[in-house]
Amino acid sequence: MPLPLQLPPPLVPWAPFLELLPLESALALGPLLQRLNNWLGPLRAAPQSGTMEPDGFDGLSRRGSPERLLLSEWMLLEEAPLEFLRRLSQSESGYLQLARHDPHTARASLALFDCGPDVLGGPRLVQLAALLVLARRAQSAGATFRWGLWQKPGEWNDEVNRESVERWLSLHGESEPDIHHMVLWEDTWQQAGFDLKNDELWLVGSPDMLPFVPPRARLLQVRDELDPLAPNRAVEVVNDGRTLRLELPDDRTGARLLREPFATKAPKTNDRNSFEVEPIDKGVVWSTSGWKLYARTHSGNLLAFAVPNSPGATVGPPKLLRPAKKGLVAAGRVGRATVAASLFRTATENPEVGLYFQWWGRGENASSSATFKIPLSDNEYGATLTASLGQLFGVDQRKSLAVLLATGRFAAATQDKILQSEHTGVLAAALTGDQVRLLALQDHGQGAYFDVFPHYAANNRDNFPQVPPVVRQAFTGWGNHGIESLWAMEADEGRWHLRITDHQSEIPVPSSRSVVGGIFDKEPGLLWHMPGERELWFQSATEERKLFRFGTAIESVTVCPFAPLIAVQSQYEIGVWSMPHGTWFLRART
Repeated sequence: MPLPLQLPPPLVPWAPFLELLPLESALALGPLLQRLNNWLGPLRAAPQSGTMEPDGFDGLSRRGSPERLLLSEWMLLEEAPLEFLRRLSQSESGYLQLARHDPHTARASLALFDCGPDVLGGPRLVQLAALLVLARRAQSAGATFRWGLWQKPGEWNDEVNRESVERWLSLHGESEPDIHHMVLWEDTWQQAGFDLKNDELWLVGSPDMLPFVPPRARLLQVRDELDPLAPNRAVEVVNDGRTLRLELPDDRTGARLLREPFATKAPKTNDRNSFEVEPIDKGVVWSTSGWKLYARTHSGNLLAFAVPNSPGATVGPPKLLRPAKKGLVAAGRVGRATVAASLFRTATENPEVGLYFQWWGRGENASSSATFKIPLSDNEYGATLTASLGQLFGVDQRKSLAVLLATGRFAAATQDKILQSEHTGVLAAALTGDQVRLLALQDHGQGAYFDVFPHYAANNRDNFPQVPPVVRQAFTGWGNHGIESLWAMEADEGRWHLRITDHQSEIPVPSSRSVVGGIFDKEPGLLWHMPGERELWFQSATEERKLFRFGTAIESVTVCPFAPLIAVQSQYEIGVWSMPHGTWFLRART
C-alpha cells in the first residue's frame, strides 16, 4: 500500500493502523506514538517457572557460559591472554544473551477509554495515540487486543478500524466515570474469560477513574496542562507515579484529527449550514459556550444561531425569538436558556427607565421574566436603543444578571430586582469563571481600570492584566486554551498592548488599518482589515497573514472570547470562521 512507503522509518511499525488516516494526520500523530511507545515499553507476559524456552539471541550480557563468549573475547585470549584473564575475573567479558519465549498461549491486552467531559480536546487526542500504541504493542507480543469505552459497558471492539474510531470520537456528552460502569465491566470481562492475573487491563482517561481501577489493572491518566503561557499546548500523562509531557499538534491539525480524522483534505463548509435570514443589525453577541450566536433583526426580534462544532457537522436554521417588549438591547445564554433584555420607559409623570428580561428554553427560569430599573438620561436612553446589541451574562451561580450595553454602561442585579453594580465608560468585559471582569475608563478620562463583579472577598486584583496609562479602545478575545481571555488595548494611536495572564506584548499597527479584535493563535495577535475591503488579517509580534476574503466588504467583526471563532458581517452576509480549522462553520445571507 502507498502510505507505509511514505511514512518515516520510525513510524513504519504503526503502518497497519496509520493507513486508516491521511498521511498528514498520520505524520501529526507520529511524535505522540513514538514517545508513548518508548515510555510504556513492550508488553511482557508474566514468566512461569519452567516454561521459558531458548529462542536464539537478543543482545549482549556480562554473564554467560563459555560457548557464548563473543568472538572478540576469544581473539583477546590469543593476542593478550593476561587482559583476557583480567576481564574474565572482573566480569567484564561479553557474552551473547539468550532470547526466550513463552510456549503458552499469548495473554490478552484490554483497554477501556474514558469518554467523559474531562477528556475532550487534547486529552482525547492523546487517548487516540494511546489506542494505537496499545494495539500495536499487543500485536507485537502476539496477544489478543480488545478495547472499549468506559461509559459503554459490554461493548467490545475487536479491531481498531474506521467505524469504531469514528463512533468513539463522535461522543461528547457522556457522563463522568462512576462505580456503575466498573461493576458492569467486571461482569463483562469475567464472562468473556479474561483473567486479570495473566491478562493486561488498561484504563485510559481522566484522574476521575482512579477510584475505579481494579486490582492488577493499570491507569493511564491524561489531563490538560493548564499553562496559558506555554508556547505549545500539551497534555500530561501519568502512570505508576511517572509523568510524561506530550506536546500536541497545532490547533488546526488537532481539531481535524478529532472531528474529521479520515478526511483526505481540509473539509469545506457544510452547505446545509448556509441559510437566508431577514436583515440584521451590525454587531452580534456570542453565548458563553461559544456555540450560540445572537443577532438583532431590523424589526427588533432576536435571531439565535446554533454554531456547529466542525465543518462537517450540521445545525438547523436560526431560531427567531420575539421579545414581549420592544427595545431589544442585549442577549446571552444563562444555563440552558436564551435570555434577552429590552429597554423600556414607564409612562408615568416621572418616567423611569428599566430593563425587562425574558427567558426562552429549558431550566428553572424558562419562559419567565424579570425587570430592574437603571438610571439613564434621555440622551443615553435613545443612544442605547440605536446602538449595537449588548452582552448579557448569568453570574454568581446564575443568581444575578449582568448586562454590558453597547454604549459602555454595565449594570448587574439579582433576579429579585435589586441593583448591585453599575459602571459607565466600560470598554470591554470578559466572563472568567463565575465573575465578569470589566475594563472601564476613569472619570474625567484619567486612564482606565479593571474591576470585577461579583466582589468576592477572595478576589485578587494582582491577577488583573496591567493597564496602559491611556486606553483609547479595547477588545476581549479567545485566549490560549480558553483559560483566560485575551485583552487587546490601544494606548497611543496605533500602539496596541496585548495581555493574557502574565504575558504581555506590544504591536504597532498603521492608522490606515481598522483593528477589530484580538485572538490567540499560537501567540497573541490582532485582527484587522482595511476599511471597505473584504480581507481579514491576523497580526502578531512575529507574523502577519491573511485569514480569508469575505464575499463583500467587511462591516463588523466580533471575536468569541469563549472559543476560537470569529463572526464576520457585511451588508448582505454573516459568517462564522474557525481559527483551528481555517474554514467557515456557518454562512447566512441577510
